[in-house]
Amino acid sequence: MMKSRVPVGYWTMDNAVAATKWLIEEKLMWSMEQVERKISNAAFLKHHLGGMLRTTNVAINVLIEKAYPLYDWTYLKERNGYKITAGQAGEIRRLYGDGSLNQRQIANIFGINPAQVNLIVHNKTFIEKN
Repeated sequence: MMKSRVPVGYWTMDNAVAATKWLIEEKLMWSMEQVERKISNAAFLKHHLGGMLRTTNVAINVLIEKAYPLYDWTYLKERNGYKITAGQAGEIRRLYGDGSLNQRQIANIFGINPAQVNLIVHNKTFIEKN
């Protein structure tokens, strides 16, 4: 994955998952425990995968879960603000959509980081589980 331009439409979910595996296994050479505790957008950016993240508009934890579905990613999910149930995520989405509360107020209600509210509102994985 050298720094280069890729053709339009190249970054499908399958290619993004393959690139995630390449990053973890070949470039970083991390164990799953290291991935769970250390992975961040910075690792993707450093290895020229920022365009992939922008194009696919998928959070890195989703890519990692798809790349390694048999591993228990509980800590990674909690680290990224997923200490809530799918029902709670729906309620966050509803409150955010109403506009009656701001991100900080919603975060205080659910005991999560305010920056995670936007991620939860726009993350498609909760929609599938409802």
